[in-house]
Amino acid sequence: MKKSALLLTVILSFSLASKAQTKTGHIDYSQYVGKTSTYCDTVYSFKKVNDTLTLVDMGGYYPNQNFTLVVKGSKIPNNWADYKKKHVCVTGTVILFKQKPEIVIIDPDALKID
Repeated sequence: MKKSALLLTVILSFSLASKAQTKTGHIDYSQYVGKTSTYCDTVYSFKKVNDTLTLVDMGGYYPNQNFTLVVKGSKIPNNWADYKKKHVCVTGTVILFKQKPEIVIIDPDALKID
């Protein structure tokens, strides 16, 4: 009886853990071009171009990222090293740059860090 209960507990633990994981996967952003929505993914890397422009790779390392977050202006915190491997949600309009999806933000309210 104890072995059955233990086995059932282990099986339930694994099944619940697999359901709790969120898979970002590749999204076909071409259907969202020009539309404003909220997208959530993990920050993998970033490149600070200058004081007012930062490129953030979301969902994978460049050149295999799901999309690039383009942060313009100085109103948004630029300590992206602190956000590596953290889940971030961004609200913006999807555009294509060299056939790759990007979301450009200038407003700090467009960014939510979990």
